[in-house]
Amino acid sequence: MTHPENLPQAADPRRSVPAHAGERADAIEAALRVLGEEDHRLGRMGLDGARARCREARRFWGFVGALYHLADGEPASRSEWEQRS
Repeated sequence: MTHPENLPQAADPRRSVPAHAGERADAIEAALRVLGEEDHRLGRMGLDGARARCREARRFWGFVGALYHLADGEPASRSEWEQRS
């Protein structure tokens, strides 16, 4: 993981994660949005090393978001699963 002190505050992995699922989703979405904007800015400036670290942070927040989505979601019932296959 890239050094957190080089990341925008919204994407700092050291900050606490909100307890409520909706707040958590908003915080993760904000981190991904800010990092996306930063990625574009770094690309315009030609800072490839910083851009790679930014993309690494985006992958981290995407992974964290996916984990929380799975943890917060209700599992599908067996009948729903059978209908999908």
